[in-house]
Amino acid sequence: MKPIAEYTSVGEWKVDVEKEGYVTGTQVCWGISNTMKKNKLTFAQAYEYLMKSKKLFLSGKNFVINISTTFL
Repeated sequence: MKPIAEYTSVGEWKVDVEKEGYVTGTQVCWGISNTMKKNKLTFAQAYEYLMKSKKLFLSGKNFVINISTTFL
């Protein structure tokens, strides 16, 4: 998996993390994508924002997102 800053889309990231055995799920991808659109952020900016604010996190090998707060 390459550094987050090198990804340009949710789909590209999803393919790579799933190759590594992680589970993303539809809600995670939707939440990142929606955060990007609503806040005019790049993939890397949205991902970092959601991770730092603990709205997106890892539980084992599963990415989990709190979709009720992805619009902040």
